[in-house]
Amino acid sequence: MIRCVAFDLDGVVLPSAPSFELFARVHGITRAHWEELFWCEPYVRATYGEGDLHELLPPFVARWGWRGSPSDFAESWFASCRAIDPEVASLIARLRASGIDCVAASNQEKRRARDLDSHPPLRELFSERFFSCHLGSVKPEAAYYRAIERALTCTPQELLFLDDKAANVDGARACGWSAEVTSSADSVRDALAAHLPHALG
Repeated sequence: MIRCVAFDLDGVVLPSAPSFELFARVHGITRAHWEELFWCEPYVRATYGEGDLHELLPPFVARWGWRGSPSDFAESWFASCRAIDPEVASLIARLRASGIDCVAASNQEKRRARDLDSHPPLRELFSERFFSCHLGSVKPEAAYYRAIERALTCTPQELLFLDDKAANVDGARACGWSAEVTSSADSVRDALAAHLPHALG
């Protein structure tokens, strides 16, 4: 029986990370620029908890023509993607009211993890927030899911995982979790209805 649902944040609970449209329109920073950052080795290591975002940003923001400091860039980035999908938030509230625990499970470096973890609406939604930089492993590595199991004292069969990336869902399923690809409030609702038909009331 499932007693806890783990939600990815970016792309599931938070519709955008960052707001690609905003940065392209206002700053000329395109999705390709962001991918350059997200796939570079220093950033990947940062999601494991190694290094510091402010130290790796300078060459990127300089190439992109950002006029402020790296810390200004990071704050603008974080602020652009704190908004929670209200329909997903309502579904989570209904799950919790029915007795189902809900936690966040996200790949993040330390600075954005700190920003998200201090965001009151996220703290209200989730009993725990699991970030890769604190666990020392990232989705879809088995160690990531096993760390959450230990922290929650749950068996794999008691966990449902929702993520917008198929590879992360496959990783959870390989560990014995129930898992579904979701990328909208409707798909989240469908996944919950399939696995927890009585929990939404």
